Amino acid sequence: MKERYLWIGLFIIILSWIGNALYYQSKQLTQPIFLEHYYETYLQEGMYLEFFYLSNKHEPLEVSHVNIDNVALYPVDYGYSHIINEFQHHNLMSVKLQIPTHGLPIKEGSNDVWSFNQLEVTFTNGQTIVTDIGEVALYGKYRSTNKFDFRFSSGNTDHLHSQISAAKEPLLIETIQIPFAKDIADDVFFKVGFYSKKFKELNETEKTNHVSTVVVDEYNLQLNEDGFAINDTILPLELDKNEWIKFVTQLDPNRRTYFQFNIKIQGTTVDGESFEEWIFVNDYPYMTQQKVNELIAEKQGGKLNE
Repeated sequence: MKERYLWIGLFIIILSWIGNALYYQSKQLTQPIFLEHYYETYLQEGMYLEFFYLSNKHEPLEVSHVNIDNVALYPVDYGYSHIINEFQHHNLMSVKLQIPTHGLPIKEGSNDVWSFNQLEVTFTNGQTIVTDIGEVALYGKYRSTNKFDFRFSSGNTDHLHSQISAAKEPLLIETIQIPFAKDIADDVFFKVGFYSKKFKELNETEKTNHVSTVVVDEYNLQLNEDGFAINDTILPLELDKNEWIKFVTQLDPNRRTYFQFNIKIQGTTVDGESFEEWIFVNDYPYMTQQKVNELIAEKQGGKLNE
């Protein structure tokens, strides 16, 4: 009788071990998953681009090198990947790729743009994958024309960023462009504020047109301060010399995308000269276990619950 109970106990232990092994295997990625990145920058000495990806926790894969349009890129300082955060079965990894100033499809100092949305990644174990990474635009040179004097900037953990600048000369702002708009428009909310009588004047115009000065979009991103959402009722917008303007950017805190780009303020001076001012946005998502589960379910299939 005791022997019978012993065999039953061993059988239960074996079944439990097999079940745990199958569960563990079901949570393993068939290949690393790269997150989406929307980057804009310009070519300069010593620059790099940082990309983030999920890898299995038990055997995290490190990047050996990357190929983009037949251009080979290597991790900074001959290093490999780094663990940014650990989750139940996976690691969030990052790799910083050195961008050379030669041997590229564009030349430093030119007006050209090199854009790409895929990487061919080779890992240190020899595995190679081709993966989507969002979109990257690399300019030959810095294009901002410096028509504003920077005064102050701030950011917080709620993904709210603001910058205050003053016009160096009379300016006419004609357009405000958010890059990668077809992909990220729902994640970015942008508005402007003023420190002069212009605020009161524009506020009356907005009320006449029945446009609220505080806008809430589908993600309930609310700026609890006076200002104007970018719409046809305030553009074109005239600024006097030394007049202050505040640019405010709110980003969706629930997104999984990495942002490093420039919102472009475009217009003309009183002399008819075109200008383009870049408002830099640098914001990374806060990754949680739930976001990791959702990403894996989308990319690889399976259930959301762990």
